[in-house]
Amino acid sequence: MSRGHAENHGVKVRLTALALGVAVLVAIGFASGMHVAMLAACVVAGVAGSYGAWRFLQAHRVTGSRVALVAAGVSLGWPVAALVTIAGNPGGPIEAGAATSAGAMALAGFGVSRSSHWLRLRIGLWLPHAVAAWQRGEVAPLEHLVEASAGEAASAHASRTAALAYTLAEPLSLSPREVNDLVLAALVHPLGAVLTGGEVACPPTHDAALHAAAMLDHLPAARGAADVLRHVGERWDGRGATGLSGEQLVLGGRIFAAIEAFDKASEAGLEAAIREMRDGAGNAFDPVITSELIHLFRTRPAFAA
Repeated sequence: MSRGHAENHGVKVRLTALALGVAVLVAIGFASGMHVAMLAACVVAGVAGSYGAWRFLQAHRVTGSRVALVAAGVSLGWPVAALVTIAGNPGGPIEAGAATSAGAMALAGFGVSRSSHWLRLRIGLWLPHAVAAWQRGEVAPLEHLVEASAGEAASAHASRTAALAYTLAEPLSLSPREVNDLVLAALVHPLGAVLTGGEVACPPTHDAALHAAAMLDHLPAARGAADVLRHVGERWDGRGATGLSGEQLVLGGRIFAAIEAFDKASEAGLEAAIREMRDGAGNAFDPVITSELIHLFRTRPAFAA
């Protein structure tokens, strides 16, 4: 199934589930003799609670946030419990109190699901939308998410490596799909360190990169970027985390290793970064990629400014 078909299928599933949920709420309401105004209020609460629960479950699936899992249960469970209470006690203060509490809890769940607080929850809630916006050519939501979660320095580093990856794409003859996967991996990789609770490192630790890859695996449009991040910590000579070497390593991973090291070494100046590439060519880094990287900065020194 293609990315577009997978995304359309996901939308259809969510809409179908929502429609079924509304139908169940309406059926229970009519069966219990609930009047129309109260039924409408419960339907609104149910829809808001279902949306919040879906967002929280998605956040839990992406990042493993336990807060998100608890929030999903509360967001969906409270309106259902209130509806059952209303159905068993039609009319009077119990019905009014249950309906009010259901609406308040559902709307609270909806509001928290749109919140930008709590790191793991924030990433889980907003990463799918930021990646979707990035695919449409809107990079700002993803950059803002990385900056808010990992810090300004990490966001600036991610943007630099993404720009460098994009510039190297043409001389290395990358396909559009490979370019997208590599650039997305560069933009997102600082979030892996956030999920592990560690500091954002350049280059990222193998553990942080694996956390970022596991997170992206849950997004159909980002699985290629996850493959790139799974090769962080590998070396051209095979002395890396898994022992893979040479062209056994995915091309995106080899490029990512070189540009990460270059960005780190460039803190001491362009010449220091070029020396780092020359010293690592053929052992730490793919020699073809390092040659293209050095050539880029020799012929376009303004790019390093």
